[in-house]
Amino acid sequence: ISNLDDLRSWGTELASGTLLKPQTQAARLEYRPFPGQKIRIGYGLGCERLNEFIGHNGAVLGFSSA
Repeated sequence: ISNLDDLRSWGTELASGTLLKPQTQAARLEYRPFPGQKIRIGYGLGCERLNEFIGHNGAVLGFSSA
């Protein structure tokens, strides 16, 4: 069971790159661009990149979460 402080710590560590080994963090942030896109958009290991946004919106093909 975690709380908001735990989530804040986890998110900060994950975003700053200090939670994972450097090789794992690099793999997590490696994106494959979607073909035919003129903007910077791609998908990696559970992360999507849309211009400067890096994260996940909770949507999965055919499913969504809110």
